[in-house]
Amino acid sequence: MGQLQEPVKRIDDAAAALAQRSTYLSDAARASWETGDKDAAKELCGELSGLRREAEVLSAQAGSIAAVLEKRLNALRRSDAEMAELIRRLIRTRRDRPLLLLPRL
Repeated sequence: MGQLQEPVKRIDDAAAALAQRSTYLSDAARASWETGDKDAAKELCGELSGLRREAEVLSAQAGSIAAVLEKRLNALRRSDAEMAELIRRLIRTRRDRPLLLLPRL
């Protein structure tokens, strides 16, 4: 299960870092605008646009990871259902046959 958690953790960490940088740049752009430094504000807004593109890439990666996880989950569910059916068959079969008792030593 660790193999499945690793990509999810990487995406989660990257999203947290992206959110933190976005907040910082947004606050800095607002402060620059309010102090009259329009050029700095424009530059920071450009950096924010770059973060938006990073977020789109991250979202696409998260979507593909989610698809893989969904496939694996469905396979596990099928496997569980097959195992449950085998157990039911075994129980039915055992009801029809007496248990063999091993001699005590």
